[in-house]
Amino acid sequence: MKEETAAIWQDLQEKGRACYARLREWTVSNPRRATQRAAFLVVALTFGLIIAWYPFTGWKTYDMMPVGLTVDLPSKPVAAGAGGRVPTPVAVFESRTEDVAVVVAAFETVTGEANPAHHVLKRAMDYLAHRPDMADVEYQITTRPFKRRPACHVSGKFTRDGADCRVVGTFVVLEGRVAQILCLFNDLEGARTMERIMKSVDIL
Repeated sequence: MKEETAAIWQDLQEKGRACYARLREWTVSNPRRATQRAAFLVVALTFGLIIAWYPFTGWKTYDMMPVGLTVDLPSKPVAAGAGGRVPTPVAVFESRTEDVAVVVAAFETVTGEANPAHHVLKRAMDYLAHRPDMADVEYQITTRPFKRRPACHVSGKFTRDGADCRVVGTFVVLEGRVAQILCLFNDLEGARTMERIMKSVDIL
């Protein structure tokens, strides 16, 4: 097996050297065409880098002061109404792209609640379940600290207008409130965007 691998590797090296020799010979005999092709290659590579970088140029870090979180988002968040949420949020911001919808909000904590993050999370998912354009809401809740703060995390799925969608979010207990960030998406690109958003979340 080792002998076969060595023979294959040697053959590839010989072919590579022969190809390089032919390319060098052609470049020497056709300097103008070689220069044109090199210039075209540089332009193509530059254009490719611009296209690859473009989706990330809209990303910025936003300090959501009323909520208490800082997060990287692909589009500028805008203030939104409560939309019938119960309990009524202190502040709600939404950021939307073709790939993902993000909801960042804060809710006042109720004195005496043993697990305010869990309480707000359940209410948020109930709100989604009762929206007329959403159905078949299923989710799992895990409880683990976020940045050393008490928190609950949700991962679930639902259908919206017949399309399969996903929801991922974190609810963290801060001073006098519960901060929420929810991401809703329905494809792989949205999942990648969600991962970048959730990894960027921090407490102000």
